[in-house]
Amino acid sequence: DERLSEECLNDTYLKAWNIMPPNRPTFLGAFLAKIIRQISIDIYRHTYRLKRGGDAGTAAFEELADCLSAPDDVEENLNAKLLAGEINVFLKQYSERNRVLFLRRYFWLDSLAEAASFTGMSQTNAKVTLHRMREALKTWLQERGYAI
Repeated sequence: DERLSEECLNDTYLKAWNIMPPNRPTFLGAFLAKIIRQISIDIYRHTYRLKRGGDAGTAAFEELADCLSAPDDVEENLNAKLLAGEINVFLKQYSERNRVLFLRRYFWLDSLAEAASFTGMSQTNAKVTLHRMREALKTWLQERGYAI
């Protein structure tokens, strides 16, 4: 929805303006991406609440559910940055194409068709690649002591 996209972008710039420290962040693009991603997820949740007849959950999050532990554990919440770092290290072992596919699907929440198209893969190939990457991620995190 173009109207919602513009709203997200405007809200991102406003939030960045309000929270940005006196010095520019080292990685401005990543800083802005994190803000717009959170705003987009908030708008998505607001739009598709079950009481409004929305879906029961996001398919991308459901696909990753087997790889990530529940957020109920306080220690896991405190280690969120470490987990993000582990996932970044994990992704560096893959080709740029596969990393982009993974990020488009699970960070930007593109549909499988959109993520596959963006990377020039067929949907079947993208689906298989993502499945293998999720299985490898699950093993990778278990080997590093994360409860799955």
